[in-house]
Amino acid sequence: MTTAAPGTAYDGLAPLYDRRRPSYPAETVRAVASLAKAVAPSGSVLDVGCGTGIFTRLLAAELPDAFSITGVEPSADMRATAAARSEASPRIRFVAGHAEALPARTQSIALVTAATAAHWFDRPPFYAEVARVLAPGGSIGLVQNERRWWDSSGLAEYETILESLVPDYRRGSHPDANGGFSVSDFAAELSANASFAAPVSRTWNWEMRFDRDAFVEFSLSSSIVQRAIARTSRDTVRRALDGLLDRHSENGSVAVQYRTKVVAAARADVGGH
Repeated sequence: MTTAAPGTAYDGLAPLYDRRRPSYPAETVRAVASLAKAVAPSGSVLDVGCGTGIFTRLLAAELPDAFSITGVEPSADMRATAAARSEASPRIRFVAGHAEALPARTQSIALVTAATAAHWFDRPPFYAEVARVLAPGGSIGLVQNERRWWDSSGLAEYETILESLVPDYRRGSHPDANGGFSVSDFAAELSANASFAAPVSRTWNWEMRFDRDAFVEFSLSSSIVQRAIARTSRDTVRRALDGLLDRHSENGSVAVQYRTKVVAAARADVGGH
């Protein structure tokens, strides 16, 4: 089976993605926004791999009006949905672009973010581009939602279903730039990169609740589940999800537990840290 490139993995899914992908805790968004506010009272922010702008809009709401926010997204389908959903936020714009060639001038950006997107990137050139565009004192903030399958028998079974339907997938891994799955350690990568000061990591635990239909839509909005459908069939995947819901829903709803992790690092001073 061929695998869609990162920029096209969600083509045709944008409205569903925007409706059902997980959001982010308010505390997480405030923590990331504080990275930009620590640089200057105004400036520019890039949200890379922004998809339909879920995190972009949350971040804009936490930043003072003097900040502008640009969402960078390769998929025209996702950008169109992002723009339509963000019409009430004139400080946000969405542009075509890739993580490995950021559409920004050198030393012009206070903060670069990527929210549950950096696993798709070819990260060595991405980090080089971030170091190029960050203004002195600017930071990178990588945000990642992880399902807490170790805290939930229902989520553990969900991961087992995904592993059985997509044989190269393993729980804890994410799609990567090479079309496979891998486990990323952003903190270790940034620690080893002389362009950045020592990274700082924080985590938040939270959960979302879905009724049956919403959980099915949530699943279908995932690129991993779309791979499962391509490999087997939509009916096969739906039967597996229905069985899971029969066993684990309570009063018609199911909880999905998350851990949101932020890894942040400031641009290193000239000459290293």
